[in-house]
Amino acid sequence: MEMSDAISIDVADSFKDIIDERLGQSKIKANILGISLGILVALILTGSAIGIAVALIIVFRNQSLEAKKNAAIQIASYSGSEISKFLELNFQTLLVMTQSITQNNYVVNDLTYRTMASWLRMDHPTIAAYEYALGPDMTLEYEDPMPSPVLGLQLLRYNSLHATQIMKAISNRAITLYGPFPLIQGGIGMNAFYPIIYPNGTTYGLSSIMIMLNDVLSSLRIYETLINYNYQFINSYGIFAQNNGTTLINAMGTNATLFYDSVNVTLNLSNETWILSITPINGWLQDDYIWLEVILITAFGSLVALSSIMVLREIVMSISGRRDFQFARDALERQVTMRTREILQNNLKLVSQLEQREDIENVWGLSWIVANNGIVTSSNETFSNLMKESLVGKTLTEIFIEAIPFLPGKTYQRKLTLRVNSTTIKATIKSSIPDKITITTSYIDESQSSTKESVSSKP
Repeated sequence: MEMSDAISIDVADSFKDIIDERLGQSKIKANILGISLGILVALILTGSAIGIAVALIIVFRNQSLEAKKNAAIQIASYSGSEISKFLELNFQTLLVMTQSITQNNYVVNDLTYRTMASWLRMDHPTIAAYEYALGPDMTLEYEDPMPSPVLGLQLLRYNSLHATQIMKAISNRAITLYGPFPLIQGGIGMNAFYPIIYPNGTTYGLSSIMIMLNDVLSSLRIYETLINYNYQFINSYGIFAQNNGTTLINAMGTNATLFYDSVNVTLNLSNETWILSITPINGWLQDDYIWLEVILITAFGSLVALSSIMVLREIVMSISGRRDFQFARDALERQVTMRTREILQNNLKLVSQLEQREDIENVWGLSWIVANNGIVTSSNETFSNLMKESLVGKTLTEIFIEAIPFLPGKTYQRKLTLRVNSTTIKATIKSSIPDKITITTSYIDESQSSTKESVSSKP
């Protein structure tokens, strides 16, 4: 029984080791699988999260860009409108100059001219010069201020484009512009013409003014209004002026290029169309918080990734844990079933042995088991009483006169004589491996002529 218990303990320990090893491997695999799935899902979710964050930032920037462009359109529209109104108001002086001559029967002298020019200059300080050109060649006869180096200049012979605009004014009977053009003294100027027509339809002469565009922008505080913008003025000939800081400079004949992604407004000036184009000095998408956006997106993506890995790992570990628990429970049930079967088998064997021993002890005979090279390990009380001493530990040669051969797997009968009292017994000897001998005896009394059998069947 001690050997059986030891074997059972070894089996239980081995079973526990197997279960522990299986659970340990399962936990490692679940960890690896959970982390791998977590990383995969994290990549997907992080990519989606970052994509959403970037999309939101793009939407926000587009809204910001739209708001900036709307603000720029309002600023450009206001500036263009102010410039148009201001120039149109200046152009009206040409009508006053023409009317002054017609009301004086087409007679002009220095006194009347100087008086008119002084009166007009008080209301229109940005007009640099008031001029009358008379005769078939449109010779410049009067100019304020005086003295003027251009008096006597024949305008129709001076410049072909200049002459073309003059003839257009006469033909259309309308205010016509020439320029803008750079001035020798610096800045940008432009001429406006209006014909003086006799009642019969012939041409008497030409009213002309020269306007300083720099003074116009300064007077209207356009420089301050557009201080955060680069701007260009464009007509049918291309870019004729653009800013250099807070100064308007000539752009004709230069390599000036049109702005990219600019805001444009149209200025309608008599028979001319100008375009005012503006764009922010620092660009439309000046982002002072790009570093913060990068940090927030990175942190958000990292949080999503870490959360995904942890959640997927916990889910996989939970599923694996339930499977491991079921496996351990099933294995334990199998082990309990096996142990229960072994216990029942051992109990049945023990009961059988006890019944055999009881059967032997209930008959007048004797039985013992010998092992370990013929040393007695047990004997029943009947035979011990017959021998008057305990036989456990004695050898067979100390008990019997005859030698008892060990014949593995054999059962045979023979008569044996006890050394202690020379009593003869009839013995059934059963040899089994390893070195185990079971002896069942019948008692024979030689003093009597009859034999009492000590082994009998149970009723």
